Amino acid sequence: MVDLRTHHPIDLFAGRTEEETKAWLIKHPTNQTVSRDGSRAYARAIRETSAQIIQVTDRWHILKGLFEAVKEEIYLHFPTKPVGPPITLRTPPPSSKRKSESVREENEAKRWKVIQQVQERQQRGESIMGLSRAFQLSRETIYHCLTIQHPPSHQRGSPYDSYRPQIHDLIQQGKKADDIEKICRQFGYTGSRSTLNTMIAKERQHFSPPKPFIKPRKVFKQLWSMSDPTEPMGEIEEAWKTQWPPIQDLCTFLIGFRQMFIETDASLFNSYLRCEAYTAFPAVQRFIRGLEKDKQGIHNAVLLPWSNGVAEGHVHRLKVQKAMMYGRGSFDLLRKRILYRSSFS
Repeated sequence: MVDLRTHHPIDLFAGRTEEETKAWLIKHPTNQTVSRDGSRAYARAIRETSAQIIQVTDRWHILKGLFEAVKEEIYLHFPTKPVGPPITLRTPPPSSKRKSESVREENEAKRWKVIQQVQERQQRGESIMGLSRAFQLSRETIYHCLTIQHPPSHQRGSPYDSYRPQIHDLIQQGKKADDIEKICRQFGYTGSRSTLNTMIAKERQHFSPPKPFIKPRKVFKQLWSMSDPTEPMGEIEEAWKTQWPPIQDLCTFLIGFRQMFIETDASLFNSYLRCEAYTAFPAVQRFIRGLEKDKQGIHNAVLLPWSNGVAEGHVHRLKVQKAMMYGRGSFDLLRKRILYRSSFS
């Protein structure tokens, strides 16, 4: 128990029940204002002891409830893991070629054109010797041209091309490169990681890029900082509005509620209790219903300067005192140490 004016401890209270709190208050009848947390037992004990005592709900606990409600709403509409539509096929973009590849393709196109001309003239009845003289090629080359059925290609095949269909399926399932490597090696892949990465990159060109993932932690951090009067006002990103349009209304509520304590305007609190604009936010609705059960205490928290801050500071000092005694200090000993030090401060 701490004097709100002098900030000095006046007693160390071990009870947490309603009856124990009432008994302590009866022994100290001079109390006029009490700052407390959201405990209903404390609220009933104070109210039943004396209706003249002004109850002030601690602002930190109110804002903590707001913090948890807004966080729940954000994490409900912005998943912690990417959950997007299935990857769709698309026409791969034209890849840039090296100069040597372009030259090779040009030479292969010229050679295929010559082969087609040789085959056409041979079908019209021209002799092998005549074709050899006309194209300045040996008879062996002419005979070889007559056997070719497809355009020539000197591009070397990879011994790991058989894994391409499997890589394609794994990419479609949303697997990452590490997972693809692990699965391929289970099926006998013995090549290097760089070779596998090249095949994965080529196969990924056939798929649309995944939808940008919005981290809920980033969204919540931005909204909470925007609602802080000491921080510069930011803007909600368009991608967030697209994914969840009501986020603008949630931000407006958050900013207004925190500003209420800065402006000490209790009429704003009453308007929040009556407002029906937040039906789209179930967590916020539960938070507001909880505030309504402690309406007078929160009303006083908006208007009056008192809070549990000084009490929390002494609680931490008490914990340090007990830690110095390795946790072996009894309640009576701790009470004497706290009150003894306070009597000289």
